[in-house]
Amino acid sequence: YAVGFTDIESGSFMYNFAFPKWRTRTVDNIEDCRACPMMMLCGGGCAIESQNTYGHLKKGICGSAKEAFAEVAPSICEQQFLKTGERSLSLSFFDLFKSISEQERQTLLHSTDSVEVMNLLKKHMTESEKIFG
Repeated sequence: YAVGFTDIESGSFMYNFAFPKWRTRTVDNIEDCRACPMMMLCGGGCAIESQNTYGHLKKGICGSAKEAFAEVAPSICEQQFLKTGERSLSLSFFDLFKSISEQERQTLLHSTDSVEVMNLLKKHMTESEKIFG
């Protein structure tokens, strides 16, 4: 999977014709990643693993990225909230998201229906305004 070599005489790295193949593997070029809400976090997964598993680079390797994010992000927000005592973490929606049900959380993570998501957010934002003014 070499994308080039070190030219000893010039002391520089010289890319070969394989470089563009690897360099253009981005989530916007991987069809199954284009609509994924986690695309900017995982970047399509490991290119080598995609090559080894599917024989090409144009397939995303999700691994456990979605599950890890869903597990870790709320915990990090909660720890920061408890540490600082702030009702809101900068411009985050911590107060909003701590009150949603598991079903609503799954809707926010997986829905592609913007009306459904906005209605859910409006519902909880209205409830937050009642509590926090």
